[in-house]
Parts: sequence; structure tokens; C-alpha cells
Amino acid sequence: MLRIRMTSVSMVLAVAGALALGGCAASMDPAPAIPDTASFLNANVQPLQGGDAVRIVVFGKDDLSRTYTIGDDGRISLGALGGVRAAGLTAPELEQKIALLLAEHGVDNAQVSVLRD
Repeated sequence: MLRIRMTSVSMVLAVAGALALGGCAASMDPAPAIPDTASFLNANVQPLQGGDAVRIVVFGKDDLSRTYTIGDDGRISLGALGGVRAAGLTAPELEQKIALLLAEHGVDNAQVSVLRD
């Protein structure tokens, strides 16, 4: 008899839970569409070229953090760092190059982010 009551209680709880969840699902908005990440990923593997605009963020270095346009000569001017060849590099390669240049100028462990605009 005790076993029948426990099973009945479990069944009632399971049905109540299912009804509660069913009500939640009916009131939810449809799932948002998954964004196309292929274009974002391709932007990081395609080499930069003259005329491209890139947003460079150097954490802790506001004077270097801004949008740059790669010149026809393939370079960007980074102030005290001088002209840096960017054409032909991918965004991650340019990040590494700028971090190395900063290290040569006494800024160790620089965190650099390069994004295509």
C-alpha cells in the first residue's frame, strides 16, 4: 500500500512538473537565429591589404587604440612605434607584430586586439 502511494505521488509530481514546463515553453519567444560566423572567422584569416580599415585596441594604451586605415604602401602609422607593415598579414598576425614592437619599446605582455572595420 505504501508503495502504491509513493508511486501515485511521484506520478502526480511528474505530471504537475510537465504541465508547468509546458506552460513555460508556450510563453517563450522563438529561439533567435544563429548568426553567420563564417564571415567573422574568414575576416581573421584573410590577409589585410591597402585601404582596409582596422580597429586596434591596445589595453592600457589609449593613445594607440583607434581605427587605422592601411595605406597604399601597406603600412599603418602607430605614433612612437612608427610605420608598421600590415598588408599581407592576418589580423592575428598583426596583433602579434604590434605586441612584439611594444615589447621592444618597454611594454611587456601587451594585450593587442585587431579587428577589421
